[in-house]
Amino acid sequence: MIRILLGLLIIGQFALAQQTDDQARFLIIQDGKFGFIDRQGNMVIPPEFQECSDFSEGLARFRKYDKYGFIDINGKVVIPPEYNDALDFSEGLAPVKKGGFWGYVDKRDSLVIPFKYKKALLFKEGLAPVQMGKKLLFMWINRGFGYINKMNQVVIPPAFNFAYSFSDGLASVNYTQKFLFIIPLRIQRSFIDHRGNQVIKTSVEGLGSFSEGLVRFQEDGLIGFLDTTGAVVIEPQFENASNFSEGLAAVRLGKKWGFVNKQGKIAINPIYDYAFSFSDGLAAVKSGDEWMFINHEGKQAIDKTFAASKSFKNGLAKVIISGKRVYINKQGEIVWPKK
Repeated sequence: MIRILLGLLIIGQFALAQQTDDQARFLIIQDGKFGFIDRQGNMVIPPEFQECSDFSEGLARFRKYDKYGFIDINGKVVIPPEYNDALDFSEGLAPVKKGGFWGYVDKRDSLVIPFKYKKALLFKEGLAPVQMGKKLLFMWINRGFGYINKMNQVVIPPAFNFAYSFSDGLASVNYTQKFLFIIPLRIQRSFIDHRGNQVIKTSVEGLGSFSEGLVRFQEDGLIGFLDTTGAVVIEPQFENASNFSEGLAAVRLGKKWGFVNKQGKIAINPIYDYAFSFSDGLAAVKSGDEWMFINHEGKQAIDKTFAASKSFKNGLAKVIISGKRVYINKQGEIVWPKK
C-alpha cells in the first residue's frame, strides 16, 4: 500500500511539473505586435496584440487601442478590453481602472471591489495599498494611502503619502514629517506590519522593499542591508546593490560587480562590469563587451557569450546573438526563432 501511495505521489508530482512546463509562456514581438511561445519555442499565441504583459497567475494583460483586458495561456480573451488601465493579477485579483477610479476584478471578470479608489496596487499577503478619498461636489478630497483586505474592509487607515505592497510581513510607506503637526518638513519612509504598526522607523535613505528577509538602505552614499527588525546586518559599503535572490545579492565594489551572501561575505569575487540577480540558478554578468551566465560558484554555466542578455525565467533567457534577439535554454541552444 505504501509503495502504491508513493508511486501515485511521484506520478502526481511529475504531472504537476509537466503541467507547469506546458503552461510556461514567453513574450515575443514581431512587426510591432505581441505574442507568446512555449518553452520549446513553439508559437502558441500568434503576435496580434498591440501590447502585452508577461503572464501572472495564468493570465496576461493586453491592450487594444486604449483599453485593457486579459487573455489566458491559449490566447483566449477571458476579460474583454474595457478598462482604461490595469495591473497584473496577484492573489486572484487584478486592479483595474474605469471612469477615473480603480477597483478589483477576479478571473471571471466579476467586480469584487468597486471603483472607488484613485490608485490601487497589487494584493500581497492579503492586503493591498489604495489611495482613499471622497468626492465633494466637483472636488476630490485626498485622504492618502491605506490598506484594504479582499472584502474591501479598511485594515490600515489612510495616513501615508504613498504605500507599497507587503513583502516578508512588512510594507514600506511614505509619510510627511511635520513641525508642530502642521508645517511639512520632509518625506519620511518607514515599514509597517499588517496592523499598521511602525516596525522600522528610520531616517536612512534609499530604502527598497524586503526580499528574502533583507532590505537595502543607503548611508553616506553607500548601500547596506537591514533585517526585518531594522537592525543593520550588512554595513553600508557598496556603491550599488541589488535585492537578495537565491541567497545572494549582486553588489558593486569600486567599479566591479560581484555577489555577497546574507552575512555580507564575498561569495563571488567582484570582477564583472555589471551583474544581474540570480534567477533559475544562474546570473547574467558582463565582462567587457560580452555577457555570460554563471552559477552560484561563480563558474561560467553556458559555454557561450552574448552581446546582451536578460535573466533566465522558467528555463529560458532572452539574449542578443549577431544582432538578433533570441531565446535560449540552459544548454545555450536557441529555441526561438526556430531555424
